[in-house]
Amino acid sequence: YSIQTNNSGGNINPSTGAYVAGNTGSVTDTVRVTDGTNTATATVTVTAAIAIAPLAPTAPPGGSVAFGATGGNGSYTFAISTNNSGGSVNATSGAYVAGNTGAVTDTVTVTDGLGKTANTTVSVGPVVAISPATASVAPLGTRAFSASGGDGSYSFSFAPGGNNSSGSITSGGAY
Repeated sequence: YSIQTNNSGGNINPSTGAYVAGNTGSVTDTVRVTDGTNTATATVTVTAAIAIAPLAPTAPPGGSVAFGATGGNGSYTFAISTNNSGGSVNATSGAYVAGNTGAVTDTVTVTDGLGKTANTTVSVGPVVAISPATASVAPLGTRAFSASGGDGSYSFSFAPGGNNSSGSITSGGAY
């Protein structure tokens, strides 16, 4: 037994014919056997290597990303291999939820049934912040507040016990 065309980088046991595909997917290899008089060949289609999608997504703290996989042998397990945000991923479905720590990256890994892996990095955005963090105004004075980070859906209100002046604030941040 031998490999006549080796596009995948595979190998074959010349005595038994046991073939193992290489790491390159989406190619074909040709295996040849000779009995001393005749020769026969077989074409082996090496399927696509395992891949994860989406690549390099972003999510706010607590935000979610739906990961999927293609290629490999079709049996997939998802995991977080670097977990800086405190996030989680469903091992079967690939449903990822970023943790509460912002301005970090997490790495999600998918592994197929043959132990082959693919990775992607999730950029977890900053946590929500208010500006200014402290303010002084005269009685009946006004102040505009703004927000950044988080998921972008901002609504301003007083913190519990935080309206000692009987003032008012709009959901848009005008005090």
